[in-house]
Amino acid sequence: MSPDEPLRVGYVVKRYPRYSETFIVREILAHEAAGLEIDIFALRPPSDTHFQDPIARVRAPVHYLPSEEHVRASDFWAAIEASAEVLPALWTGLREARGLEVRDVYQAIVLAREAHQRGISHLHAPFASDPATVARLASSFARCPTASPRAQRTSFTRRSSPSSCAESFGRQAQ
Repeated sequence: MSPDEPLRVGYVVKRYPRYSETFIVREILAHEAAGLEIDIFALRPPSDTHFQDPIARVRAPVHYLPSEEHVRASDFWAAIEASAEVLPALWTGLREARGLEVRDVYQAIVLAREAHQRGISHLHAPFASDPATVARLASSFARCPTASPRAQRTSFTRRSSPSSCAESFGRQAQ
């Protein structure tokens, strides 16, 4: 990524939108206010029936990754075949997937391909859980930086300014 290219961040979350996760909505809104382009990738569809009003202000598109509990072998191999041509690091990166849940690996392959196709230059998972595992693996396939709570604190707090959040993502993406 050149310094002149806008930073495009892929937020990886378990479910979106989610009523109980107000800070994620505030964080995304702050990043958008700072001029960052955001795409949201959810590992599972929403299960809540009510949502926060600020969600309506989020401009970022939401992409739902395949969330089947049991991934069919034919779907797994089809994802690899569709991704291998655009993700040269895929085969090498699969070594990191040893011992992981098949669904996480499958979602990481799909996420890596989507991130590459959409020009995502950075993946961010706000929680150290399934989304962080999928984002870390996808970043190795797509060769783009990632950040999760294991490596850093959540980048937005009430004391943070939108510009400091954008600068933080920019430093991590280099």
